[in-house]
Amino acid sequence: MSDAVSVRHPAVSAAERSASPPRRLFTRYLIAALFLLVVPFLLSYAIFAVTGEWAVRTAYQDVAPVAHATHALVGVLLLVAFPLQALLGLKITGKRSAAQRGSAKRTWHRRQGSFVVALYLAYVATGMVMLWDSSVVGRGVASLASTLQITVLVGASAIYFALAWQAARKGDIALHMDHVLFALIAISNISLGRLVIASFKGLGIEPGAVVLPGGAVGFVSAGEFGAITTIALLAALWLSYAAQRGIVFTQWGKTAALAVLPIFWPIVLVPGLGQ
Repeated sequence: MSDAVSVRHPAVSAAERSASPPRRLFTRYLIAALFLLVVPFLLSYAIFAVTGEWAVRTAYQDVAPVAHATHALVGVLLLVAFPLQALLGLKITGKRSAAQRGSAKRTWHRRQGSFVVALYLAYVATGMVMLWDSSVVGRGVASLASTLQITVLVGASAIYFALAWQAARKGDIALHMDHVLFALIAISNISLGRLVIASFKGLGIEPGAVVLPGGAVGFVSAGEFGAITTIALLAALWLSYAAQRGIVFTQWGKTAALAVLPIFWPIVLVPGLGQ
């Protein structure tokens, strides 16, 4: 028996069902995305619970304390909701009959999905207020390059979570799964970035002035270097999945969201903007 996900729905053709991602392939990448998203944040929250200090402290806590506290609280709820929602989804799309899957689990998965999307949009909203108010308006917290990079990825993740919800309502489970996976990988930029930056600091890697012909023209911090490294890792994760699915170009919006990011990196070379 093939391990391709088989979900019957009157609105979805046989061709669309056959295009569903192989269950084992999707499950492996889903677990990897959840690991990258959840584990770094759990470590950060655990360290905070024990020591009262964040593992990677940022100026957001001082510049925008209310937005940061709200953002962190919603984040805790999402750390629980994402794995539960994924587990329910895998059970529903498993190799079992419609009767075994049960309408109750399907209904619960859909209702919780609506809640998760709404909760995530609130998470994005508080995060964007915190990021742009303290970084662009207030200045001095994150560089413009990092701010734009985070905005693109977090914005793309919000769009694709909403599209995943819409695809599920239409019965297009294959597209739903692809959208969910990309959205999780995109938002992992935030959590994995914390782990990468902390690792760089622990190893003593601290990039400094960027020297080009004519002298130093900018400054790349550990945060900037960590952000670029993080994007490279996440892009490799998504593109390896997309290549195996044959959707690198057919689902071009996801590829475009990743491809546009290097455009922002030269900003770090511009004095005053890259710091």
